[in-house]
Amino acid sequence: MSSYKPVLKLAFVSSFLLSLTNTFAMNSDHGRHSLFSQGRVSIGPVIQMPSPSLTTTLSQKNIGFDWVWIDTEHGPIGVTEMHKMISATRGTGVLPIVRIPANQDWMVKSALDAGARGIMFPFINTKEEAEKAIASLRYPPEGVRGFAPMVAAQEWGMSVSEYTRVANEEVIGILQIESATAVKNIDDILSVSGVDMILIGPYDLSGTIGLLGEVNHPKVEALIEQVIVSAKKRNVPLGTVAFNEQDMKKRIEQGFQFVGVAVDSLLISESASTVVKQFRTLQGKTKALSEK
Repeated sequence: MSSYKPVLKLAFVSSFLLSLTNTFAMNSDHGRHSLFSQGRVSIGPVIQMPSPSLTTTLSQKNIGFDWVWIDTEHGPIGVTEMHKMISATRGTGVLPIVRIPANQDWMVKSALDAGARGIMFPFINTKEEAEKAIASLRYPPEGVRGFAPMVAAQEWGMSVSEYTRVANEEVIGILQIESATAVKNIDDILSVSGVDMILIGPYDLSGTIGLLGEVNHPKVEALIEQVIVSAKKRNVPLGTVAFNEQDMKKRIEQGFQFVGVAVDSLLISESASTVVKQFRTLQGKTKALSEK
């Protein structure tokens, strides 16, 4: 039994990630400039559980994630928990990116003033929605963000004046393309100044054309390809999710620079299942030996 070593890793992700260490970049201490530097593919987990402890665990440098996606849209994460989860990344080099529930400026202010390095906006479908989202990220005159960066400056390790000087340049604005309508309007959306990244949500996108969950269906892939072509024409970085080896390879080949590779609940359940199966297998072998 001495050879038994529990491994808390998602089975279908762990071995593949280890094989890609030369492709995927490691941790970053800064914002958009480091995240989107030439040749980098940044990766991270989606965290939907309201857990600062889990955020700390997944932000460990020996794991190698570049960012954590704090999902307040689909996860039961309140403002207090969000603040604590952002703080849990401090000093790790892992960037806290917050997906807000809706395109509302007060949600943006709350996350940025807590120290978020970037904001992800779900279901951006039109140029007007994109303009509203980007404006909410920036201080005047570039935008309409209200001024109260005292906590954010501390989280970034800066004085208030330093934070104020760099925030408009370093805060990352990510617009999610999750519908056929958004794909139709992609060129207009990309024309908005200040869009740092387009993130394709393949699952919701598939649902808007009656193929919910069929993310590899040719019709879904055709829509994704339209977004890829338009984004590359404007040199706007691309993001998405990929939870298995096949999808990871495909998105790397397509030129995605930001890839969500795991969801916290699945990461834990798959890891727990792996440990239980490993133990029961060893138990069975030990029992068989003892009965000989």
